Amino acid sequence: MGCLTTILVWILLLAVYYVLAFLIPDFGDQFSWMKGVAITLGIIIGAFIFIRSILKSGTALVMPQTTDSIRYLILDDRGISMNFYNNENVGIMPFIAWEGITTIELDITKELRYYTGGKAYPARQEQRVATFNARYPDYPPEEAKDLYTDRFTLLIKKERSPLSHTIIQIPQSWLLNDHFHQLLRQLERHSGRRIQGYDKHVVQLVHRKEFENGH
Repeated sequence: MGCLTTILVWILLLAVYYVLAFLIPDFGDQFSWMKGVAITLGIIIGAFIFIRSILKSGTALVMPQTTDSIRYLILDDRGISMNFYNNENVGIMPFIAWEGITTIELDITKELRYYTGGKAYPARQEQRVATFNARYPDYPPEEAKDLYTDRFTLLIKKERSPLSHTIIQIPQSWLLNDHFHQLLRQLERHSGRRIQGYDKHVVQLVHRKEFENGH
C-alpha cells in the first residue's frame, strides 16, 4: 500500500505541474521545484503508510495458547471476515462483502509473490515460521517453502474494493476432516460463484485429496 501511494502522489503532483506549465507561460522555469516536491512527498507519505501498516500488524497479532479455539474464517450473510492475526476484533479483521466478488479460484499453496496482490518477504516468512516452531514444540515443525503441495490457497477477486485480490491460505488440518469441503460449499452458496481451479492440475489434486481422506 505504501509503494502504491508513493506512485499515486508522485503522478498526481507531476500531472498538476504539467497542466499548470501548459496553461501558464514561463511556469516551468519558475516552478521546476515542484518535480522534486512530488517525488519527496510521495516517498514520505508512502513510507509513513508502510511503517504504520507494519506497526499495526505487529500490535494486532495475538499468539494463542494451544488450548485456545481460534476462528480463522468467519462467514455470515454479509461476507467473510479473515482472522489473519488470531484477533477477532472487528476493526482488525479484513472483511470482504459477497457483493461484487467476480471469481473464486483454488490453487495449491505457494509463496505470496506468485499472485497478484501478493508481496515477497522471505526473511519475514522464515522468522515467523521459526517463531511458531519454537512456541509450539509439541506440533510437527513447519518449513518456510515456496511451494506446499499438501494444502490449498483461495484467491478471491472483487470489483471496486481495496481488497480486489485476496489470498487466503487454508490450514493443512482442514483437509483431514470435512471442514475444507464445507468451506468451499459455503463460499459458492453465499457468493453465487462457482470455485474454479487456478490451473488444470489443481482440480485433479483436490479430487485426489478427497479420495485419500475418504470424502
